[in-house]
Amino acid sequence: MRPAHVAAAVAISAVLAGAGASGAAAPLPVLGGDAGFDTKGFGRPHPSQIIYGATAQTFNLFHVRWTHWGAEQAFGTAKGWYVPPGKAISAGHVVTERLVAYRLGTCKGKRAYTRMARYVPSLGERFHRDAKNDNSIFCTGP
Repeated sequence: MRPAHVAAAVAISAVLAGAGASGAAAPLPVLGGDAGFDTKGFGRPHPSQIIYGATAQTFNLFHVRWTHWGAEQAFGTAKGWYVPPGKAISAGHVVTERLVAYRLGTCKGKRAYTRMARYVPSLGERFHRDAKNDNSIFCTGP
């Protein structure tokens, strides 16, 4: 084979290999569905900020970092505002929270984590699937 033909064959092989690899990749799941009412982070893959749509700081998670996004469970670390039971929001303080996104399903036609739990290890909390620290992720469509 001539050098020009070898170069062309290598170039065509590279293009075909790249097309096959990108076409086979599954889209990244998103976190629930975009609820559309003062929320942030929902309906997006591995969000760095999650706001539940409330004005209280206890519903805001910042500096979220995820690992294993796309696996059956994704694990996150975030900064959140903890208010001791029976205290005013002003008595709260910043804590490091752990997040677990799980139960992969479909939300608004997208592959999505449909549940998320948040807990604070420094307060003795641990992750338990479907426990009191488990939050439903908003999804208003199939």
